[in-house]
Amino acid sequence: VSMEYQVDDAPYMSLEDGFILFEAGLHVVRIRGVSAEGEKGEVTEQQFFVDKRSPDIQFIVQTGIDDESGLEQTLLSLEARDDQGVESIEFKINEEAFAPYERVMKLRVDEETTFTFRATDKIGNVSRPRSMLLLP
Repeated sequence: VSMEYQVDDAPYMSLEDGFILFEAGLHVVRIRGVSAEGEKGEVTEQQFFVDKRSPDIQFIVQTGIDDESGLEQTLLSLEARDDQGVESIEFKINEEAFAPYERVMKLRVDEETTFTFRATDKIGNVSRPRSMLLLP
């Protein structure tokens, strides 16, 4: 007895070594058993969606005077969107390690500062890190 699979309308193939879906989009996968005599068993069908798109992420910067200190400050905010949902947004300043982004950040920029950010969707696609150079 062996097992065969079919993806969408492609020919059935042996399931002996498994398979991986690489093409993005909605797919129908069918699996059936085949007896030693070549008789085909009942087909089981399942739909799968393959998402290869990483989240879209926006960087918003505002500058102004801090009401409390009277010093110039920079407000940084990040927003990410993804059809499968956003799992996390991360940022780093200069060479620090990435940290979770949780809310609008107040930052005092006294020297050239590189602000890098990325987002991850609920199925693990990570956006390409983007960087902004902030000047005093």
